[in-house]
Amino acid sequence: MSEKIGFNVGFVRVYNVLLIVIMAFSFIMIGCSGSKSEPPTSGGDGNNGAVYLGEIMKTNGQLYVANIAVNGVRYSKLTGYSGLVHQYYSDDVAVGLINDGKLLCVIEPSMIMFFYPEDMSWLIFEDYSHAHTQISKDVDFGVVDLFMTPDFYIHRAYYSNVKMTPYVSFVQELVQYVYVEEDIVVSGQKFTDDYDFTRNAFSFTLRGGWNTVYKKIEFTGDAYAVSIDLKNPDHVVWLCVSREAEEDAQISNPEVINSLDSFWKNRKLRFEEAMNNRNSQIGK
Repeated sequence: MSEKIGFNVGFVRVYNVLLIVIMAFSFIMIGCSGSKSEPPTSGGDGNNGAVYLGEIMKTNGQLYVANIAVNGVRYSKLTGYSGLVHQYYSDDVAVGLINDGKLLCVIEPSMIMFFYPEDMSWLIFEDYSHAHTQISKDVDFGVVDLFMTPDFYIHRAYYSNVKMTPYVSFVQELVQYVYVEEDIVVSGQKFTDDYDFTRNAFSFTLRGGWNTVYKKIEFTGDAYAVSIDLKNPDHVVWLCVSREAEEDAQISNPEVINSLDSFWKNRKLRFEEAMNNRNSQIGK
């Protein structure tokens, strides 16, 4: 098994990814060319909507660049780029390649970093307090975290319903790949915290092997509602994202900047509160 990573160190990497996702209202692809803008139709992982992918995860999907502006979202196919794809936390192991903008990956458990069981509730299920999520047994788990070069990441996401009035709002959909060593049942209760963050209720089984966890985030003003399920919709596409998105993003509208900044602060406060609660419990 790969080396496991604990709560504090694991957050450093995950928090970096969250920051990229939050600030990704304008993806700038330096050195990567995109074809003309067109709506994605089949940019998923090539598994025909399967939520369970077995012991080995295989992907075959088109890479896109998303440009999100005040008047909506434009998706462009990534073309003219080829190279290796790597997985973080596994000695930069190559897990696939890109051939003219097509992502081809074959990922075995030995290629990923495993996390401690107690980290699953916040890393996967958005429950930083661990109070609203029940997992039937403790099992080690891993996630897919890909990059093309040190400057560009790859993840599956889809943006829609971008509106500027009467306040900034948008919908973000994500597909996260989660590996568990054996079958577990996960259930969560709906909750709302002090930072206008709401998570829905859910209950499903993660089977031993690779599973696709779907998240739909609805951002409305200063409120954030997240729903979680086992789904693998094909319209949620592979996006190429700049590592320094917060610096590259060319966002001029102050309402968008303020809304994204609020979202960032929300996640940071929730994590700090969870850390303080956890440390208080350890100190007893």
